[in-house]
Amino acid sequence: MSRNDSSPSWGGLLARPGADAHIACVSGDAGFLAEAAAGYVGAGLLAEEGVLVLATHGRWKAMAARLGSALEGTEGRLVYADAARALDRLMAGDRPDPARFEAFLDDALARIEPGRPGLRAYGELVDVLRDRGNWPAAVALEGLWDAARRRRPFALLCSYGLDPLDPRAYGGPLEAVRATHACLIPARDSGRLDEAVDLALEEVLGRSLSASVRESASSGLPSVRMPRGQAALLALSRELPHTSARVLSLARAIYRGGGRDG
Repeated sequence: MSRNDSSPSWGGLLARPGADAHIACVSGDAGFLAEAAAGYVGAGLLAEEGVLVLATHGRWKAMAARLGSALEGTEGRLVYADAARALDRLMAGDRPDPARFEAFLDDALARIEPGRPGLRAYGELVDVLRDRGNWPAAVALEGLWDAARRRRPFALLCSYGLDPLDPRAYGGPLEAVRATHACLIPARDSGRLDEAVDLALEEVLGRSLSASVRESASSGLPSVRMPRGQAALLALSRELPHTSARVLSLARAIYRGGGRDG
């Protein structure tokens, strides 16, 4: 995935994320989130890496169905904990407690055999907090993850049940996810997302103004890797918030239909 460009191969990114990658998969499609997470976990197991999974029971069930026989003989390589139950142990009131989080993570990682060629984690703790409406705690927890990865580098994939073509995802939620991750994967087919956003921008804004939004997107988020369509939507929400709902509605219709009618 290139910065603010199309990403036809999110599968390749998740299979080989890099030792210090921090990725967010953002989608309202539960099937896609499970598929992406299973691909990420399965690639780690295939590479003999240590893998930590903090997923809700339903998501883990969907992942396990996709992983199948890849889960056989993974003792000492794969550690799973229920995300909702783990989160209850980590919270102090409405915020995650740094000491509890560090102790929990150290204990979980200690159950992975030493000497593995790599380490990766998949987490839904933040999405449980999102579902509870506690965005400040989710952002704080992302910071604790990053602090832990500075002490001991490992790749991290977070899942968020946010629809990037829903206006309610903007004005705070998606911006918070963008601010705490190095890479966003917002769609199963990023090329189609780019096309849908391009068509919607030109339909609603016209060619000149839509080009201005794309230019702003390419220069405004230089450190975050994401499809250019997603970058454009974030820029639009920031600069023309009263217009973004129309663009998002049209882009959603085009994306789901595979193209513009007529």
